[in-house]
Amino acid sequence: MRSGIFRTQHALTAAVIAAAVIAPLVIADAYIHRLMATVVLAAVLAVSMNLVLGYGGLLALGHAGFYGIGAYTAALVSLHLGAPFPVTALAGAATAALVAWLVARPILHLRGHYFAMAMLAIGEIVVQVAYNWDSVTRGASGLPGISQPDLIVWTAVTHRDNYYLALVLLLLAMLAVRRFVASPLGLGLIAARDDDQGAASVGIGVAQTRTLALALAAGIAGVAGALYAHYITFVSVEPFQLEQTIALLAMVAVGGMGTTWGPVVGAALLTLLPEVLRDFAELRMVIYGALLMLVVWLRPQGLLGRGPSRWGLKLPGRTRPDPSAASGAPALASVVAAPASGPVLDGVAVEFRTATGAAPARTAPTVLTAPEPAPTGEPLLRVEHLSKDFAGLRAVSDVSLEVAPGEIVGLIGPNGAGKSTIINLISGAHRPTSGRIWFNGQDITHSETSRVARAGLVRTFQHIRLFRSLTVRQNVEAAYQVRLWLSLLSVMTRSRRYREAMDEMRVAVDEALALFGLEGVQHQLAGTLSYGDQRRVEIVRALVTQPRLLLLDEPAAGMNEAESAELARFLQEIRQRHGLSIILVEHHLDVVMEVCDRLIVLDHGTVIASGRPDEVVRHPEVLRAYLGGSA
Repeated sequence: MRSGIFRTQHALTAAVIAAAVIAPLVIADAYIHRLMATVVLAAVLAVSMNLVLGYGGLLALGHAGFYGIGAYTAALVSLHLGAPFPVTALAGAATAALVAWLVARPILHLRGHYFAMAMLAIGEIVVQVAYNWDSVTRGASGLPGISQPDLIVWTAVTHRDNYYLALVLLLLAMLAVRRFVASPLGLGLIAARDDDQGAASVGIGVAQTRTLALALAAGIAGVAGALYAHYITFVSVEPFQLEQTIALLAMVAVGGMGTTWGPVVGAALLTLLPEVLRDFAELRMVIYGALLMLVVWLRPQGLLGRGPSRWGLKLPGRTRPDPSAASGAPALASVVAAPASGPVLDGVAVEFRTATGAAPARTAPTVLTAPEPAPTGEPLLRVEHLSKDFAGLRAVSDVSLEVAPGEIVGLIGPNGAGKSTIINLISGAHRPTSGRIWFNGQDITHSETSRVARAGLVRTFQHIRLFRSLTVRQNVEAAYQVRLWLSLLSVMTRSRRYREAMDEMRVAVDEALALFGLEGVQHQLAGTLSYGDQRRVEIVRALVTQPRLLLLDEPAAGMNEAESAELARFLQEIRQRHGLSIILVEHHLDVVMEVCDRLIVLDHGTVIASGRPDEVVRHPEVLRAYLGGSA
């Protein structure tokens, strides 16, 4: 059935492209040709905006600035060097992408409205430079006399010629975005959109991935700007101001954020609608605004977005969600406000079962390899005098601990003892107030979470943090990418190295899903699974990165006695087969007593006992603080 849906979609795509090619040959009106060229050029810009907004969840309010950078660069190269269009287009794309890459580094740590305001400022800077750098841009007078698009062997003279050139550019832009989104880099981008902390916890370089996406989107916008400059043969600053960015936002939102064809549909609708309403001069903007509001109200996810409408109608969609089809793309309001926090699910029984109800195999996956040993005589993890203050309140005080290779250490204590805070400190989610953390012989005290994870220290969360708009398989693939070294060039060209890496990933993920009993639900959205299946997906996602040390934060939460015993056997199997070290934060004492080699007990952020489980449970301080007994 899935293959039939894909064949239908491919046939529809081919039909749309064929119609776009044939239409100007059938329609001889030059005005219509000009209008079609305008629509297609707007669609190119909308496609580029969709990459950062729809797939990346980044409200880039200065996106029109990259359009302007491409236009001015192409104009200057053409006027001063007499270069043909391919050269000026490449120069425009490269300059816009370079500027995006440079500005992304210092601002990508900002979130929500703050990132949007920073991008708005960047767009305004571009406008002000164009206005005031008279010796180069001629300010408000603009740059006239730009040559028409010259492809060396052919020059686009008519509106129809420029339409076809813009159509080729649109198809190439859509192909580039689709290839990026369908690659592990794109999965990382969507994962960071869903939950940037969860993405970093499995080694995804959130800032690096977003920088690549922003640079690619800016490059596409730069090429569009170059074509605009040659098509109009004149460049001034007016088309590159905030109004253009707002129009692009509307095109993406109306068409459907995070969809392949949504931005194209939105661009066509919002470009053609004012022309259709030309006969209603006095009411044109009222009708225009009312229609937009109606679309947004009836289809808040966009015309081609997935999900039900206000009337309960649902557009036909894929059985298997695809990141390039924008499964679960956010609404515009959620992008603006978005704090990066995962779902909080608690108090629901976890069932370690497959989709058919059978218990999963207990054999640990062979996609794991034995971790590299720490230097001889050294513990794998060493924490020295670790402390953490929150607004003057000391949550962790002078904690020291060690974990040897292949050792399972339990971290227990009453609620509020500081267990999760220590996990956050070790994994890089929080910075310590004082103290040092050494992992595999390296100081990771101030390392970012993603770097810690790539070094082999991976965690799960007390409250599950899956990438809920991705499928189960895509969640695991997103984590697996930390084992791959892929360049943007290899992703775009689908090089032999890239294809081999994808084959390797496909085999490894198939094996991991099968061994953990998840193959039956691999094409379901992770956010739709039962709590038990979601917990298993999170553990598989962590293990597929081949960690040396795994931090498990209450993995047995909500389990009954049989399920807890199953988890305990599973953890022992992982350790025995692969030498994996584990720090286990858990309230189920039966699990920690069975699994752990040592226990460390915390109370009020301080270690009060450490040793073998049978010794620790009889410790007077533990009885008083944790078990409720008396000394």
